[in-house]
Amino acid sequence: MKYIILFLCILGTAVTQAQNDKAYVEGLIQEFTQKLNDRGIHDYFIAQHYCSGKIEMFQIDGKMCVTKDTYVETYVLWKEDEQSFLKKIDNCGLFHSVTLADDALYDYYLSNREAIKTETVKKYRSENYDGKPASSRKVQPCFRSYALGAKGEGAQGTYNLFDVSNTSEEGANTNYSFNSNLKVVQLNELLADEVKKHTFKRF
Repeated sequence: MKYIILFLCILGTAVTQAQNDKAYVEGLIQEFTQKLNDRGIHDYFIAQHYCSGKIEMFQIDGKMCVTKDTYVETYVLWKEDEQSFLKKIDNCGLFHSVTLADDALYDYYLSNREAIKTETVKKYRSENYDGKPASSRKVQPCFRSYALGAKGEGAQGTYNLFDVSNTSEEGANTNYSFNSNLKVVQLNELLADEVKKHTFKRF
């Protein structure tokens, strides 16, 4: 019996390098953006992608990092010395920044910053809505959270990906067109496309 307990203790030590939650990620973001502010960079966009309860496991330098609670991918977009950059941060730490091929994504953010500060994604409203609570509706766990840098006056928001979709069995989303035209939704979609172009490497 003692050998089994010893084995489990060793296994637990070997498998788990870190079990870091969303609060840990927020701390890393704060540290990184403070460095941007210290360099005089105050216009940046932060986007978080997560699905509540989703757990991830990564092998890092021969050890495993198991995310605690929900896995959170964070991307920070900024421009410095006439060049746009993207930084990835998750529950297991920071990644090296990547250089973007052009400034299109950052320029889109900057030109639509004021609109993004005031926008709110409307809830999914089925064309078949009859005013009664939808007790059988499935839980929709995936979200986009975002925040603007200091010149965005700390504006932030969160929306459920279900609310920007139009494929529910309950009927078409009457708010789909409105939500799709919001600058923050479009920016997050452009950002997701940009992320697919890169391989992010951990420190």
